[in-house]
Amino acid sequence: MKEDGSAEILTDSAMGLGEMMRRLARMCAQDKTLSLIVAGCLLVEVAFSAALAYSFKFIIDEGLAKGDVELLIRVIALLVFGVVLATLAGLGKDYYLAKLLANMLARLRLGMFEKFQWLPQRYYARNQLGDLLNRFSSDIATVENMLGAAIPWAIQPGLDVIASTVLLFLLDWRMALLSLLVWPIALIGPRSFVPRASAAAYTKRKEEGGVMSHIQENLSGQALVKALNFERNAIRGFESRNHGLAASTRRVGFLSSLVERSSTAGIHIVQVTVLGAGAYLAFTGTLTVGALAAFMTLFVTLSYSLLYVAQYTPQLIQGSGAMRRIADVIDSDEDIRDDAGTDDLPPLRGEIAYRRVTFGYGGDTLALNDVSLTVPAGRSVAFVGASGSGKSTLINLLMRFYDPAQGSLLWDGTDLRTVSLQALRARTGIVFQDNFIFN
Repeated sequence: MKEDGSAEILTDSAMGLGEMMRRLARMCAQDKTLSLIVAGCLLVEVAFSAALAYSFKFIIDEGLAKGDVELLIRVIALLVFGVVLATLAGLGKDYYLAKLLANMLARLRLGMFEKFQWLPQRYYARNQLGDLLNRFSSDIATVENMLGAAIPWAIQPGLDVIASTVLLFLLDWRMALLSLLVWPIALIGPRSFVPRASAAAYTKRKEEGGVMSHIQENLSGQALVKALNFERNAIRGFESRNHGLAASTRRVGFLSSLVERSSTAGIHIVQVTVLGAGAYLAFTGTLTVGALAAFMTLFVTLSYSLLYVAQYTPQLIQGSGAMRRIADVIDSDEDIRDDAGTDDLPPLRGEIAYRRVTFGYGGDTLALNDVSLTVPAGRSVAFVGASGSGKSTLINLLMRFYDPAQGSLLWDGTDLRTVSLQALRARTGIVFQDNFIFN
């Protein structure tokens, strides 16, 4: 059973990475113009980088070897123009990318905050406040770091890899086929470790939320902690949680480093092999020196671009864990529905009636079991009983902070589940047991 459970976690993590990519792509599509501008600027930079490496073939074989000064001047002039164009494109990319990322993060924050407003009380009873705050702060920050590094550490290197591979085949197909060994060597290792690292990152995020909740609870109850001499007990409790978080952090760090390390050594071996083969072909005269120089420049670019992607993978893993926790909030099902609720709720004239109402907050214990009662309009009614007897639950159900598991609440004969929450709460007033003052 344990092995099956672990396999399920790993599968969910891999699926979570793909779902995160689709979600981010949809967010980019909401700023289509900005996304297209960033993509265009990025392509200009990648094209110049590839052209610069490929130009070595012409500079060495045609310009230097044959003494063609006119060709050298033309190539250098084109490269100077390319530098100016690529620099302007890079500045444009940075400017519009900053706007795009700011918009994406703003939508994430707004989406979470809006969801918090409409989630029912049951959700807040199930989740700790510190954990929810952690999703809004630390998880958002992790996603921001992941997105900020995506282009320089993943997307641009990925495009460099594609451009370099195409040009390698134009230079020498035999060497290009040999260089393709770098792909499986760079990708097989990370593929083995990414699911485990992703699952560990998600677990770490959950433990960070638990620690945050513990701190929030402790700081809120400092008067009680001091009054009961509870300081040492509080520290011991925090030490236990902190130790668990430290263990998760070590696991994520080690697995993330394995993702990168598993590809680095293999790439270096392939680089040396390709250099040796190219040197042999140049020595036998089947490959020009210029073509070898251009080939090795492009191949080193390809290799290190793959390494950049491998080095970005740990950040991507942590970002996917954070994004998954954010999505857990945004995608949460609301227990209290009022999609078809009417806004027409006249003032109470007859009675509020509870009809065979059964409700529990969770577990096997019921707060109310088959309760029926009537409250006539214009009467003052007090519910009296021991703690836990269901007094607050009656009011919670009337306000539709929760809906009954069985039975119904009627407002002049109208089932409250057919009335919109806005209309119901516009007709009611409530004074809570605990006071809360907004800052």
